[in-house]
Amino acid sequence: MIYKFSIATSKKRELLDITESIAGQVEKSKIKEGTVLVFALHTTCSVIISEVEDNLEKDIISYLETEGPKGPFRHSHGNLKVHDKLHVNQSHTPAHLMSATIGQSQVIPVSGGKLLLGTWQRICLLELDGPRIRKVVVQVLR
Repeated sequence: MIYKFSIATSKKRELLDITESIAGQVEKSKIKEGTVLVFALHTTCSVIISEVEDNLEKDIISYLETEGPKGPFRHSHGNLKVHDKLHVNQSHTPAHLMSATIGQSQVIPVSGGKLLLGTWQRICLLELDGPRIRKVVVQVLR
């Protein structure tokens, strides 16, 4: 079964807990044992498993901004006719690179009709180029 939902982000970079939305879809599916695939339909955000805590969110974002790609970048998003020129101010290029490195999906086991997550594990959308409306696909598999 495939489900889709949208989530509005409010910041350039942020971590949003989407666990309850995913758990709700697993419950609707009535599956007892299986897996669930969570996939973001975008190239500038990621789906991660993380603890949700304000200071950890700040640490994750700080790490990505400090250690992440700096440029210059060739990617111009179709704005220029010359695509092999280096561009210094392509603000969303780092988001593409971070998302490609981190990944846009997670697979989570389902046991006893519930997501099988550790004590502090939550399924999160990591916004890397917001604010935007993001679409997430949830596929429940037996």
